[in-house]
Amino acid sequence: QQSDNYYRQALSNLQQGRIAEAQDNLKLALEAKPSNQEARQTLAGLLLDNKRNDEAREVLAAGLAIAPEQTDFRMTLARLQVEDNNRAGALNTLKQGLVYAKNNADYQGFLATLLQRAERHEEAINYYMASLAINSGSPNALIGLGISLQAIGKLENAKEAFIRAQTNTSLSLELSVFVDQQLKQINLSINNGINNSSNH
Repeated sequence: QQSDNYYRQALSNLQQGRIAEAQDNLKLALEAKPSNQEARQTLAGLLLDNKRNDEAREVLAAGLAIAPEQTDFRMTLARLQVEDNNRAGALNTLKQGLVYAKNNADYQGFLATLLQRAERHEEAINYYMASLAINSGSPNALIGLGISLQAIGKLENAKEAFIRAQTNTSLSLELSVFVDQQLKQINLSINNGINNSSNH
């Protein structure tokens, strides 16, 4: 009860623009009841807004220790770790929460992207596929899948993924240009491959 009171007080502080007081009340709310996830989410958000990333990380990590199934906390924490160039830490954070994120397309896609950046393309492909199994039209997952397939030389499959991404109406101009370039490159490689084999 007390925790909720502090939390409500913090929200009214926020409406009045009294950030420091809101933070104090949120901390009190968590001291009274560490499992108050709304208070924790709000506090982490405030700390992030004020570029106090180290504190935000502690708040989120403590929240995950209490409630490991909070995938939002986990994704935010992993993003902070990526910003700190701690990609290995970010990967661990996400992998630990996979059990709870079976039906979360964004989560699977984020994990795939981190694996891709680590040049672990085979694993990345598995998670992009998992993400697309939940949300088949996600342009980011389709493009990511295409990039990793291309990296391991599966050009026909990569082409298919890029073509699927191309038909997505929500594709930004930048991504659309990128996809076109990748498709040209793949078609060249495929054609060269065919020409080379027929010359021998």
